[in-house]
Parts: sequence; C-alpha cells; structure tokens
Amino acid sequence: MDIPCAVFLGNSLGCQVIIDFAVRYPALIEAAVLVGPTVDTSGHNMIQQLCRGMRDLVHEPWSLWRILACDYLRTGARRMYRTFRFALQDEVLKKCPGVRVPTLIVRGGYDAISPVRWVERLANVIPNSTTAEIPQGTHAANYSAPNELAQIVRDFVNRQSDQ
Repeated sequence: MDIPCAVFLGNSLGCQVIIDFAVRYPALIEAAVLVGPTVDTSGHNMIQQLCRGMRDLVHEPWSLWRILACDYLRTGARRMYRTFRFALQDEVLKKCPGVRVPTLIVRGGYDAISPVRWVERLANVIPNSTTAEIPQGTHAANYSAPNELAQIVRDFVNRQSDQ
C-alpha cells in the first residue's frame, strides 16, 4: 500500500498482533491503540478466558451477537480453537518492553476480558503508554461505543502530533 508509517488500532486478539508488529517493524508504526487487549496472564487458561468472554457478552449489543456467531461459524471450531490456543501461548508481556511507539490502551468499563489490573500491567511494561476507559464500553468498545472511542483516539493522535 506504500504507506510509510501509520497509527495501528486493534481490538482483543488484534492487540497482540499490533504488539508483535510494533516489536518486529518499529519503523512502520507511528503509534498503537490497543482496545480490550488480550490475553490477561492471570487466569491464563481457556476455561477462565471463556468464562470472562461470557460475562462480557451479556453487556455487548445484541446486534454484535449475530456478527460474532456468523464469524465463528464461518471460521469453524477447529480454527477457533487453534487461534485461541495460540493467543494463550503468546508471551505478550515479554514483548511489551520492545514496543517503542506511543501506545494508548483502552478498555470498556464492562470489559470482563481485559480487567483494569491487566490494562495497568500492560501500561507498566509498555514504555510511553497511557490508558483510558470508556465507562459504558464493552470488550468490543469499537462496536459498542464507537463515537467515544473515536474521540479518545483522536485526542491521543493529536497529542502525539503536538509533541
């Protein structure tokens, strides 16, 4: 696409992808926005993560349930399991100190998958990071609170431009 450098925004497992990208290709990323980052290393097993997902799901908009169901059906159980297992095995905390770009970590107030202590832990190991919370947001704050998220990201990017 011939884009020299960009701000990357990801949700959930996408945050792990962005952290890995930022460590591997630092010249291609200007800043990172991690929305509902996974996988909290406390309760780092499939059963506990699925329970957290179910607790979060009751707060997600009903319209997202249909999208998730279609995505999961299209992906298939085997692929979902393998991806989930890979996410759990990813040693994201070990990579975080290598993230050298300004990073915003956002969570929704109802997000059971990315609890406050996990977001704070990430912020403590990612240099030049800051956190924000969308009080009425969920794990998929990009879906449940897009306007609030857009404003937080806009403010973050503008602060980076001013520096």
